[in-house]
Amino acid sequence: MDEEAQNNTAQDIQDTDIIFECPLCSKSLAIDYHAAGLSIPCTDCGAMVVVPVPDGMQISDLDSTEEEQGAMVIHLRETLSDCQTRVRLLESMVAELQKRRVNQEQKDADLAQRAEQLSRDVEIISTSVDRINSALASMAVAIREGLRPKP
Repeated sequence: MDEEAQNNTAQDIQDTDIIFECPLCSKSLAIDYHAAGLSIPCTDCGAMVVVPVPDGMQISDLDSTEEEQGAMVIHLRETLSDCQTRVRLLESMVAELQKRRVNQEQKDADLAQRAEQLSRDVEIISTSVDRINSALASMAVAIREGLRPKP
């Protein structure tokens, strides 16, 4: 790892973070101490890893105050509102894409029908050309033999 990446990593780690390794892939992980005792996915291998409780700390030490819980509720409400807005936007995008898909499927069906019609038309033209060539060949034979062509 280059020096700049090490500095960025060091800046991301807070004094309140628990630093530990994934037992499966040995990736070094850092997470706020409030996550102690929780299972989280490893950022490298995706395995669920239990965040260790630091020595000398009890899970009950992590209980938050009413003020912290109030702030978290407000933050969660704001996040929920943002997510609901994004869901509505995504739902409208999905509805528009579904309309476009239906329109495209109709165009594809129309093109397939037109291609079938063109194929039948080509067959008719090909048969007509074969008949004309046959008639011309018959006329050429008749002319060569000195007979008058039949009108």
